[in-house]
Amino acid sequence: MTGPIELAPGEFVDLICQCGISGLRDTFLSVLKDAWQRIPPPDRRTILDYFERRHHWYPRVILGTRIGSTSPVAMGGGKDDGFMAWFDSLALLELPGKESSMLAVLGEELAHAFLLASQDPTHISDPPNQDRESVEYQTWNNAREEAMKKVLYQWPFDRDEHARVISWLQSKTAVTPSEKR
Repeated sequence: MTGPIELAPGEFVDLICQCGISGLRDTFLSVLKDAWQRIPPPDRRTILDYFERRHHWYPRVILGTRIGSTSPVAMGGGKDDGFMAWFDSLALLELPGKESSMLAVLGEELAHAFLLASQDPTHISDPPNQDRESVEYQTWNNAREEAMKKVLYQWPFDRDEHARVISWLQSKTAVTPSEKR
């Protein structure tokens, strides 16, 4: 199923669902609506206006399946991407707290989208290089993650659940829950 989905009155995203898992789309949509409505209306407007100006359409949210044997749980779209966020349907099903963990993951990606939309320097700068293991890249990525946490924790999302998801993901893969560009 693809198409505009209303998350709040007059506020839409373009959902692309490629997961093929019975019931996951409905659960994902329910959690996405909950996450979206936790964001203050002016911040939601910032996101919507950015995608309208940049892409002439609603923010695109993709619920897909991993390509290959591993995948991040979620990825935020960068300034040159045509999507706001991408979520791995299989990874979402593995989260420890199910819907509460999914809410934390969605909240994180929405915080990244807000920072991009509001032109925060941490989210509009290019990475210093493509070596994800380099000190320079890690410093750049850590600045993005810290900025995201400041936003996420200003919104009514559960810090403890977010920390639990991060810890669980790091124990599984030794990487952060989102692969940012």
